[in-house]
Amino acid sequence: MSESFPKPVSAEGVSSRPDTLKNEHLSPGIRPIMAGIFNARNLGDSRELTKKIMNEGTFVDYYGDQEKLTENNIVSAGENTYVISDCTPSDKWSNEYHNCTGVVIVGKDKETAKEISILSHQDPWRFLKGTEHSAKFREDMLRQIEKITSQCEKGTVDAVIFGGQYVRDSYEYAESISTISDICNEGLVCTSGPYGSFRAYRGKSTCNCYFF
Repeated sequence: MSESFPKPVSAEGVSSRPDTLKNEHLSPGIRPIMAGIFNARNLGDSRELTKKIMNEGTFVDYYGDQEKLTENNIVSAGENTYVISDCTPSDKWSNEYHNCTGVVIVGKDKETAKEISILSHQDPWRFLKGTEHSAKFREDMLRQIEKITSQCEKGTVDAVIFGGQYVRDSYEYAESISTISDICNEGLVCTSGPYGSFRAYRGKSTCNCYFF
């Protein structure tokens, strides 16, 4: 894949993976993804922006009808499994992550010089190793990663993993982050995260993602 880097080796003094916290995977002048956590009850100036994204952007609907998802080129293994958007320049959003995780990948298109992106929303209990959809999730995610890296200029692709509610002492949740990191690093070697452990009012936990 176009954004892959050599894997780390054990010999001392030999090159290892880029340090994503120092943006070593990005070319000079390329901004990394900036992630933030906002209280939905107090969005302030961001409220109009989120409304605009919801009205004009691509809804990556985890709970959506399979036929409609297919029409919008959103990859899924079926109801309440995972959804992965197509690689496009549109703003994107998904809602009610609850115990789910998500990935945002963005890069600069070679032909248009515009930013293009992918947004996912997946249930950790549906794609962990040994589960029914684990192999297909890995295949679908790697295919979308291949697509965005092949379309983008080298050194412009960045990715962030984020999560909804973190279930304390949950092996499945922690393992799901590790699994997604492995998949993304196989194709990108530029992931940071997870960004976000959301605990909402009165114990109800949710997370909406708006990417622009």
